[in-house]
Amino acid sequence: MNNTDTPQIIEERNEAYFEQFGNDQLAFFAWRLHDDYLECLFDEENLRDNIHEAACSFAEASIALRVLTRRLIGVEPSYAKSKVDHMHMVSYGLAKPDGETLQ
Repeated sequence: MNNTDTPQIIEERNEAYFEQFGNDQLAFFAWRLHDDYLECLFDEENLRDNIHEAACSFAEASIALRVLTRRLIGVEPSYAKSKVDHMHMVSYGLAKPDGETLQ
């Protein structure tokens, strides 16, 4: 590396990174990153070369959506998902409603 080269700054794209953006920005990021993911995924000629980029785009879109969902519903998305899943299991007769015990 010569003196004119500067090291690349790596920015971690975690939930804290996405917290700085507004809801409209998060929705746009999620859509754009998902669109990038699909573009890489369906480019069959270059898929092998772009699979890492596709995976990163998908992961970033998921993180942006997690932050946005937490803001909109007021709870951790995984908690809400487990409650909805439980309600479905109860409706199918595969689980007991909250508060009931198995006998």
